[in-house]
Amino acid sequence: MAGSTLDTFDFALKEYYTPERVENLCFAERPLLAKLAKDTSLAGDICIVPLMIAPPAGVSGQLGASYLDLARDGTGGNVKGAKFAVPIGEYHGEVLIGDKVIMASRSNEGAFLEDKRAEIDSLYERMSDSLATYLYLNGGQALGEIAAGGITGEVATLTNKEQVANFYLGQYTQADTVDGTSGTLHAGYSYVTARDFEAGTVTFEDISDMTGVAAGDFLFNLGDAGVTSTTITGLGGWIAAASSGISSLHGVTRSTDPTLLGGVRVASGDLTGLGVQQRLTKLITKMTGAVRGPGPDAVYLNPTDWQNLADSLQSQGVRPLQEDDAQFGFMKIKVIAGGRVVDVYADRHCTPGTAFALRMSTWKLRSMGELIHPLAGDGLQMLRVAGSLNYSYRLVSYPAFTCNAPGWNGRVSL
Repeated sequence: MAGSTLDTFDFALKEYYTPERVENLCFAERPLLAKLAKDTSLAGDICIVPLMIAPPAGVSGQLGASYLDLARDGTGGNVKGAKFAVPIGEYHGEVLIGDKVIMASRSNEGAFLEDKRAEIDSLYERMSDSLATYLYLNGGQALGEIAAGGITGEVATLTNKEQVANFYLGQYTQADTVDGTSGTLHAGYSYVTARDFEAGTVTFEDISDMTGVAAGDFLFNLGDAGVTSTTITGLGGWIAAASSGISSLHGVTRSTDPTLLGGVRVASGDLTGLGVQQRLTKLITKMTGAVRGPGPDAVYLNPTDWQNLADSLQSQGVRPLQEDDAQFGFMKIKVIAGGRVVDVYADRHCTPGTAFALRMSTWKLRSMGELIHPLAGDGLQMLRVAGSLNYSYRLVSYPAFTCNAPGWNGRVSL
């Protein structure tokens, strides 16, 4: 029987990892990642997103230099615009395949695939989970914050215990005093040896290896903090948590109009005593009323927050629905607010305690090539690793998350 070559195994990988299978691995159980419009034609190193920030000012009930002419030619003038210069991110994943495995299965490519399928499948899913999580964050990519008094030995207690789900056994982690959008990372890193969802804790092999780590610090996947790498600026960055002191984003100064350029919010003082349903309706009503936007067509919540909303609405006779026209059949709740009917989805990657109300047509997830794809510039999906008997199967992503109307989107704390 003829022995197999790297080419035959590469062909087997291509036959198995069809576009349909990759799509299922990447988007199933990830509603926002799945439902965002995609554009795989991105090129260059920056994606320019223009938007109109003011209409022509040349309107008046009277003619003449003191009226219409002044309005037309003054500081208002013609249409005013701005442009976001969104950097194209970069993200990687890799598993190693030993030459001995290939030789042992040389008479049966299927045996090779059976041996490595779980690792490659998990690599697609791990990268997809990271991107799906970062879509909700502010570009700093902090996975959790250590609570006050939250370090005991090698155990870190998180401020929000639901964020324990962002950590994996064996995951290497870094720390910073801020959320990754600024600052300097502590030197060193450690890896996760245990996690406890009930206690909200993550245990490290040696937490002191993250030099200077302390209560109040933020934790990151090794190499992902926004101050050291560019992946995606997510909803938390595009839709600012507060209008006061709003930061610039992608080259645009947003303080001149924090709502138009940084999304809609509801002041904390207006939320006192309100439940999830009332907070959502207040946000949506503000988006369509006071702000005069078209309103959202989708809201995304963490599953715990979604269930609280579902329980509230079920007492009123409202039941969750399964979306018939979606490939993945995500569950949704229909909420009526601000003269609109809005679909509400549960997404396990959504930041707990925050609801994002989106006008989906304003968002696009762009990428150079498919969002997640094998590194195969030479035509082969498996690459030789120098100095070893291994081959590398590497996935890459070059994403840019863009919005052409931030002011048509909003967020509210729950």
